[in-house]
Amino acid sequence: MPEIMTTQDFVDGRLDVKSLGEAANGDENTQVVTRTGETYPSAKKAIKTMIESGALPAPLFKSKYHLESSGLTDGKYGYVTDSIVESANGRTLVQRCRYVGF
Repeated sequence: MPEIMTTQDFVDGRLDVKSLGEAANGDENTQVVTRTGETYPSAKKAIKTMIESGALPAPLFKSKYHLESSGLTDGKYGYVTDSIVESANGRTLVQRCRYVGF
């Protein structure tokens, strides 16, 4: 038999969806706190941390212009951190001088 949903299940679900929204849409400074008290970084904060720590070895560029002027060779990639080009989420992955949003 299917389990009956309680009012608390709906309350918990609403809080969980709120946490997921913060994780997916939070800026690069957002630390998400779940209803159970656990904390973790937003996706943007986690990506920024990985780039800055060298876990994703790619140079950071402030704009598409700076990237294109850098002379990256084929097979190399870099990250544009402050660009309105092809990215609604504020980050653009550049691979082989092609822009791929992530």
